[in-house]
Amino acid sequence: MKRKNELKNEGDKRIKSEEELEEKRIENVTRIYENVNSGNFSRLIDKVAFILNFYPNARNSDVELAYNFWSHFENDIYQDGNINKYKMFNLTKITSLTRARAKIQNEYKIFLADLEIRKSRRRLRDAFSDESIQDKPHEYSYQVYADESGKNEQYLIVGSIWLFSFGPTMLKKQQELFQWKKDNNINYEFHFKDLKNNSLNNYKRFVEKFIGLNPDIGFKAIVVERKGIADVYGAIEDLTTHLIFQGVNQENNSGRAPLPRNIMLTVDKDEVGKDLIKMENIKERLRAQNIEGLRLLNFTPEDSLKNEYLQMTDLVTASLNRIINFPDKQTAKDEFARHLLSLLKVDLEVFKTENYNKSLVQPDNSVVISLK
Repeated sequence: MKRKNELKNEGDKRIKSEEELEEKRIENVTRIYENVNSGNFSRLIDKVAFILNFYPNARNSDVELAYNFWSHFENDIYQDGNINKYKMFNLTKITSLTRARAKIQNEYKIFLADLEIRKSRRRLRDAFSDESIQDKPHEYSYQVYADESGKNEQYLIVGSIWLFSFGPTMLKKQQELFQWKKDNNINYEFHFKDLKNNSLNNYKRFVEKFIGLNPDIGFKAIVVERKGIADVYGAIEDLTTHLIFQGVNQENNSGRAPLPRNIMLTVDKDEVGKDLIKMENIKERLRAQNIEGLRLLNFTPEDSLKNEYLQMTDLVTASLNRIINFPDKQTAKDEFARHLLSLLKVDLEVFKTENYNKSLVQPDNSVVISLK
């Protein structure tokens, strides 16, 4: 009996240890995704993950990895691509890149190489189905950032911004945004709740700069009357799923961003456990739709700190909330909301009482859908 108890205790400890390791892995993976999507490249491993994410061939070849890494992160040294003694001493060593790549693929199990490459490296630990092996990334993507507003108001809103050139070009755009903030002595994040009279002009300039750097940005929102909804958080999950499904169909049918494409979804982090379940639920529901040519990639919750894309999503969604739920207010927040939505070519007449709930608005870059 004593021996059985000892074995049981050993088994429990082993399970607990495995669970702790998995929690640590998820924590590290989440941090990598957050840093890659927010442009925070203070660590080598995040830079390597960025290259593996957007250059699938680099997952199979360390030469491809090094070439793309040097081109994007050390181009001031790499320049024309000809290697000399000076460059060899100053570029990040391939061995360092290889170690970071191996950690990402073998320990964190993301951005994996093709099956034959993994076999040749003899580091494959998990079994992968033929379907997932053949499911290669498409060249083009939808990068969607989503947020919600109006949880305690008459109307519940899920807003989003859609990027269609997400990838290495994003790095340059983020660097330009960071430099713009530095040049203008702006040392705070842009959140709608923090907007005051003395910061109104900077908020306006920020969204103008952001849209200028991302002229093809898409803005989509879905709105429903909150009356009768008992589970608000469940409704947000439903609305987000509907918004993505309808948004993909709209972009594909319009020809602006046709399939096949990858799709990545990022939401502002709230509660880690709840957020992860929400992301998986949305992903599973979209997968069940069997949208031909749509490959579901990273669905992740992230901290909006130092992520201008999530901050922009917050500003867009909160502005829409302001116009819909507080149409008669005249504060700095309301002035900003009207300014931003006008930049996005949203017709504010839509939100008059006699028009609202009858509209499907599709100006150049915006779609506002009411479910009522």
